[in-house]
Amino acid sequence: MVFGAADALSPLTEEQALKFFASQDGTSVEDLSPVAAQVAETCGYLPLALAWVGAMVRLRRSGWDDIFARLERVDIVEVKRRFPDHPYPDLLRALEVSVEFLGSARRQRYFELSVFPKGMAIPDAPLLVLWSAAGLEPEEVWDRASDFVARSLAVRDVSGLRLHDFQVDYICERAGDLSLLHARIVDSYAVDCPYGFARGPNDGYFFQRLPYHLARAEREGDLRGLLFDFLWLYAKLEATDVSNLLADFELLPSDPDALKVQGAIRLAGHILSRDPKQFAGQLLGRLVAAGSPDLSRLLEGAKAWNEAPWLRPLVASLTPPDSGLLVILEGHTDSVEAVACLDARRVISASEDRTLRVWDVDTGRVLLVLEGHTDRVRAVLCLDARRAISASDDGTLRIWDAETGETLRTLEGHTNCVIAVARLDDRRVVSGSDDGTLRVWDLDTGQNLLVLGGGGSRVRAVACLDESRIVCSSGYETLHVWDIETGKIVRELMGHAHEVLALARIDERRIISASWDCTLRVWDLESGQTLRKLTERSMVLGVTRLDDRRVVSSSCGKTLQVWDIETGELLRVLKGHVSWVSAVTRLDDYRVISASLDNTLRVWDVERGKS
Repeated sequence: MVFGAADALSPLTEEQALKFFASQDGTSVEDLSPVAAQVAETCGYLPLALAWVGAMVRLRRSGWDDIFARLERVDIVEVKRRFPDHPYPDLLRALEVSVEFLGSARRQRYFELSVFPKGMAIPDAPLLVLWSAAGLEPEEVWDRASDFVARSLAVRDVSGLRLHDFQVDYICERAGDLSLLHARIVDSYAVDCPYGFARGPNDGYFFQRLPYHLARAEREGDLRGLLFDFLWLYAKLEATDVSNLLADFELLPSDPDALKVQGAIRLAGHILSRDPKQFAGQLLGRLVAAGSPDLSRLLEGAKAWNEAPWLRPLVASLTPPDSGLLVILEGHTDSVEAVACLDARRVISASEDRTLRVWDVDTGRVLLVLEGHTDRVRAVLCLDARRAISASDDGTLRIWDAETGETLRTLEGHTNCVIAVARLDDRRVVSGSDDGTLRVWDLDTGQNLLVLGGGGSRVRAVACLDESRIVCSSGYETLHVWDIETGKIVRELMGHAHEVLALARIDERRIISASWDCTLRVWDLESGQTLRKLTERSMVLGVTRLDDRRVVSSSCGKTLQVWDIETGELLRVLKGHVSWVSAVTRLDDYRVISASLDNTLRVWDVERGKS
């Protein structure tokens, strides 16, 4: 029985439990000791608990009477006190009895597995480091590991040993001072690194996890020394990736110098993922020591690097980490038209290169390329954390599985380019097209439920106000509010002098529009009046709501603007793109992501940038 299975905590029937026990005892259900049924009941018929007890019987460590007596002796009140939020006290009771049979020496080795991060496989290399420091020979290390597997206290796969999360919780509580165990890992590796950690073993664990163990060993000084050591950072980058390197700086969350280095690495992520040998130049081009001993040491290390020919910046001439620009996402081969958020970490973009791409916004890494459209992809909308829908010049919309890249459904009906798509509710979306119509679609069936318009004016932008009202741009400078229950226009919003290219809902009463006439307008939907006019220096291509008071717009001027819509004040300008910024979308309270005709996307901190 594999305890890591998805149903490991779904109780078996008594019949299933006894069949399992009989297989472990090498007998039939009929010849099984009657006490086995009491043991199964005491274990709550939970597969994990049955596996531990079954292993004791199979290995002839104990008989049914003895096991039952031991289970009964466990103080369940004490177990609940030690693990007050644990939903399965019977599971912990069975685990405690199973661990008791290990004996003191092996039990201690088992508890020491708590030093490894929860949820990960434990590779052989660090296991050998940990237990060799406790005096075990390599053969004894493998013997201990094999014994835990035989007792169902662990499983082994190609990555190493694995423990269920419940077991990790248990051994962490029993292990004592974990900082001492983390220190043992660090000190044991240090013995093998006489020339410094930067020349440590690339064993699949050392570079990945050494900073984690330093932090858990409460050696902040040593951790800082590591994270400002150029040779270590470069060695880790080559052994792992940008994402791994960035994660280490989360271990010093309130350190301003660490945040600067992390920001510089994040900005350079799209370059370093292709060529780690540009690391020295990227640091020198983005960071200034400014009186910081740690940054000075890091930059001096970068200057001294001589592993390969490289261009050394004499001044910090690249975008610095405090500019407002956080990450650059490169990968599309043509203009990026739109972007939408799958969750806090992943976005999906649409491009003139006929593809969509799923990105990790923290590292700038492409996670998936979605192919299927036969022309430019104009718009994309996320339906949930896994599904997205795109609109294309090929006249179709496609629903995608953003984890596999599979097209789940193609929506056909428009007779020209599909430019915009917005969500009505969990089952319906509305699309706008150059064929002059709006179409309402059933996401589950792909059925076209309703066609609105048809007067010939192309629809360039759509926003849903609620489950029955849609606002769209049509007739170029005019906005129309539609009631989809009646199929009629209920209000016209007039004031723009040219085509409206983007819309965003602010709240139940207000929307904001972005226009080719270089303005944004905040509208009162009840009165149809313009509440606020915001004037840009160039044509406005996109807009997104940050909160009830602030919006961010994107323009042909290669910039993004942060606005206070109550006062009309321009709060901030974000610069970095080298071509028109076609779209912008909110990530969270302080970050937005933009799409540009320069083939890139960029993540911004809206609190920074030029005021």
